[in-house]
Amino acid sequence: MRVRFAPSPTGALHIGSVRTNLYNYLFARQHDGALILRIEDTDQDRLVAGAIDSIYEGLHWLGISWQEGPQEGGPYAPYVQSERLPLYQQHAQEQGTACRTSRGAGSAQGANPLRPAVPEHPAR
Repeated sequence: MRVRFAPSPTGALHIGSVRTNLYNYLFARQHDGALILRIEDTDQDRLVAGAIDSIYEGLHWLGISWQEGPQEGGPYAPYVQSERLPLYQQHAQEQGTACRTSRGAGSAQGANPLRPAVPEHPAR
């Protein structure tokens, strides 16, 4: 089992984040699972310099450790959300190609693979 803590580095570590991570940490330990730290930095406009270091320092001070994360690495890296963008773009393109291939590029459904088919109404 794997649980994650994904704080946003928009300021200092706060008590709500500590509580959430503590629950995840204890749950993972009880079930011989892994705690994963992933930095949720997609809101680039609100990033605060030094916030990631503050998160690390606060969690270490509390004695909370994790098995996978940005500094530790792991089998599902990268663990910084913004660094995963190329991976998401690749998967989206593969999904779009698969949808267009299976539905036919010339069909109404093939034009937008994410939109469900709209049944045609009989003429009144």
